Amino acid sequence: ILRGGSGVFLLEDAAYYSDVYLRAIPYKYYTHWKEHPIMEYDFRKGLFGYNIKVEHRLVESKPNNE
Repeated sequence: ILRGGSGVFLLEDAAYYSDVYLRAIPYKYYTHWKEHPIMEYDFRKGLFGYNIKVEHRLVESKPNNE
């Protein structure tokens, strides 16, 4: 889905379905989705303990969190 210069993804299990901005990637990166099929997010604890999205990007594989 293209929207305002960005590609908006439909994620597994309808993740972030109601938040388009969490699923959107600038079009110049969106075109590489076949080589980088996984969306990765960075969050930080914000004011009052809420998670705040710092960044998101497309990556080749899931991180190995051991």
